[in-house]
Amino acid sequence: MSLVIEDLNVEAGGSHIVKDASLEVADGQRVGLIGPSGSGKSMITKAVLGLLPVGAKASGSIRLFGQEILGIGENAMADIRGSYIGTVFQNPGMSLNPVLTVSQQVGLPLRMHYQLNRQELQDRVMGMLERVGLGKELASAYPSQLSGGQQQRVAIATALVTAPRLIIADEPTTALDSITQRSILDLLTRLVDGSGASLLFVTHDFTVLARACQVSYVLSQGRVVEHGATSQLLDQPQVASTQRLVSAARQLTLQASLSANSERDSTIDEESKR
Repeated sequence: MSLVIEDLNVEAGGSHIVKDASLEVADGQRVGLIGPSGSGKSMITKAVLGLLPVGAKASGSIRLFGQEILGIGENAMADIRGSYIGTVFQNPGMSLNPVLTVSQQVGLPLRMHYQLNRQELQDRVMGMLERVGLGKELASAYPSQLSGGQQQRVAIATALVTAPRLIIADEPTTALDSITQRSILDLLTRLVDGSGASLLFVTHDFTVLARACQVSYVLSQGRVVEHGATSQLLDQPQVASTQRLVSAARQLTLQASLSANSERDSTIDEESKR
């Protein structure tokens, strides 16, 4: 197993944010963690990454490739982050360093975790940029000079450049338009599958999850209330919180379809007038 979380509890500010949560991510598997805002999704990922807020306390068990990592200390976790776990965050404009060029950003994890000479570093960085669909001309650009989709491609390249065995994607498409969102999802899943890594994909949107993950866990008020094949959860949700998430996803899909049809009809009308 790549990741096994058992009976995880997280408390912060006097509140019990995560309650006896358990989930598994098998080797090479893409697993979704879905729930509404405030359900505790991001707190679980922060516990896995050893990045809980000051004052937050976690108990239970988090095993990464069979090794217990909950409470192992910041120095040990710093070695794990970037080398064994790659992370793609929600807002690339905030997560990317604004004073680093694209090539410097992607090369940073390599410089931190590996002893590479200048040519080896450049080759790895340029190869990774090519894999995420960014041209060499963008290597010297800064994040502010890129579109949102390009920024997220840089973030994905940075997360995968060290060939980590587990990728955590925390709402990585929320800030993107629907077309860019699909392309980023397809890119991420293709690269994860191609590298043989595992993926924990965190979102509030079943539409996104259906495209990215085979298995999903539903979180509500800090508890895992349902889990199973993503297709089964979509077709036959058993609990109220899952039913609400599925209903919202279907409504978004319907709105997107109506919008696409409206744009198509407008185009046809304009062409007919010419």
